[in-house]
Amino acid sequence: MTEQLTDKNGLAVEVIEDEDRFAIRYDESDVAGFTQYVDNGDERIFFHTEVRPELGGRGLAGTLVKVALNETAVAGKTIVAMCPMVRKWVGKHGEGLHWRAATMEDQQVVMKSM
Repeated sequence: MTEQLTDKNGLAVEVIEDEDRFAIRYDESDVAGFTQYVDNGDERIFFHTEVRPELGGRGLAGTLVKVALNETAVAGKTIVAMCPMVRKWVGKHGEGLHWRAATMEDQQVVMKSM
């Protein structure tokens, strides 16, 4: 990733992909939040996003979701918006992304993966 990411205070952050989630952090040891997903064929079901409460209001969730969804699009996967934060983000900024709302079947896929 070449774009320098910052929070609303101008502090540098980075988003990394780690197994079944994308995480946002200030440095290598300080995970500030994450968005979890389950891959189901050519779809990626985003089911949970969380930012540490004491770091709320810094724009971290929006930055995290933006990067995670763009990386998912680059990987050629359809975004399945189950998580409320992901649904909200794609509703406002999802033009050009291939996404859809989650179904009961998607919920079952997520539950089986846990």
